Amino acid sequence: MPAKAIETLTAPVAGAITQSGVASLRSVSMPARRRFAAALSIGVGAALLAPLGLVTGTAVASPSWQPAALTQDQNGTECPVRESPPAAPSDTEGLAPGEGPPPPLAVPDEPVGGERLGECGEVLPEGAPPAPADVTAASWVVADLGSGEVLAARDPHGRHRPAATMKILTALVALRDLGMEDIVVGTPEDVAQGGAAMGIAANTEYTTRQVVNGLVMASGNDAANALARQLGGIPATLDRMNAVAEELGALDTRATTPSGLEAPGISTSAYDVTLFLREALGNEDYLSAFSSPELPLPGGALGPLVNDSDLLANYPGALGGRDSFTDDARYTFAGAAERDGRRLGVVLLRGEPVTPLWQQAASLLDYGFALPAESGVGTLDTSPPESDDAAEAGESGDASAAGGDADEPVTAQDQPRLADRAGDTSMFGSFGLPLTILAGVVVLFFTVLTLRDRAARRKAAARRAAKQREEAAKATEDWLWPPPNQNPPQQG
Repeated sequence: MPAKAIETLTAPVAGAITQSGVASLRSVSMPARRRFAAALSIGVGAALLAPLGLVTGTAVASPSWQPAALTQDQNGTECPVRESPPAAPSDTEGLAPGEGPPPPLAVPDEPVGGERLGECGEVLPEGAPPAPADVTAASWVVADLGSGEVLAARDPHGRHRPAATMKILTALVALRDLGMEDIVVGTPEDVAQGGAAMGIAANTEYTTRQVVNGLVMASGNDAANALARQLGGIPATLDRMNAVAEELGALDTRATTPSGLEAPGISTSAYDVTLFLREALGNEDYLSAFSSPELPLPGGALGPLVNDSDLLANYPGALGGRDSFTDDARYTFAGAAERDGRRLGVVLLRGEPVTPLWQQAASLLDYGFALPAESGVGTLDTSPPESDDAAEAGESGDASAAGGDADEPVTAQDQPRLADRAGDTSMFGSFGLPLTILAGVVVLFFTVLTLRDRAARRKAAARRAAKQREEAAKATEDWLWPPPNQNPPQQG
């Protein structure tokens, strides 16, 4: 903890002691010994609890995690969302008064996908024409999903709220972990989700395939809730979503809801969503739902599933794509198209519908198809970079494997999630050291005050004894009057 921070925390106490603290504490009627015992108990308790972070009421942040200080890229462009999404303009994330969001995910030392993808402005191939002027998105990526080349981008690792683009990751987890013919029974909780819906009816049976179709085609919040229940509940689903994101190298992503609706700490990037889209379109079940105009849904409260993708309906070669909106995320889009043997994906985050977002996506697809296939500014590298800590953990695991089971290596995505656990066992953390110093100051102050009280009591007792002796001597003198060494008065 920097000295300035300690000074900030302890200055009010020092001021209270030097100004009005002594006068206030002297007025307390508690005997000095009890006062000293209480202070000693408080001080020792604070000193013991501070290393555990229990006196702060919140988890102590791990000293191993530090927010990235970089606010500009190598070109001097400002990077206001390098660490976390823009501040929420509303209270939809449900934070209690005075409560802050979780700490942002750690920013990798090297941008995933290549150095140029760490730029925060437009990232274009050398000699390429300007990007389409009608694109309003704060972050966007257009990439060749076949070769993995990122063809062009704007702030690809800028962190934003995902809105419904997070459902691509939810679908990936369901496709991996659930049987497509497993039965899902609709519940009143599914029906009550509100917002976009596939039309689940309570107490009605569906197959996992049908619910995944509803998630992909209708962006159903009811479908996201039903799939999360099948996956073991929302906390288990979020754990799996974050694990899959880590596996794909999506280090800007933190899933906090299966639907993508706002919750504290939610985050993704245009680059990460492109990774999800590429992985999802490699799955035939996802591709079928993504590219189908309509699919039957027996028992659906809203009739058959209809894919209302404007890109699918209007763009030649479109595989599918849809936009989404929340107050905090603004407008987002993820889509793909094929032309001349090339499959391109496009993702836009935090856009505005000056023109419909699907048209902005179409402009970027046209731009990408016009670029040479070999041109690129980065890659959809699905291998997360190994940090120094991860390398050390891997070496340690290899060494222990000879004598027993090896620990799993820690990856870059683990760092922010391990921060809370590391902080819980940290000896001092962020607040323990100044609180321990503060406890020592309190104990020292009450010790000095107690000694002063004792000295004052001794002086008062001495004064009382002297006064008593003086009063006793005077009483004896009055009793012996007249003094024996004087003659009685003359008679006349």
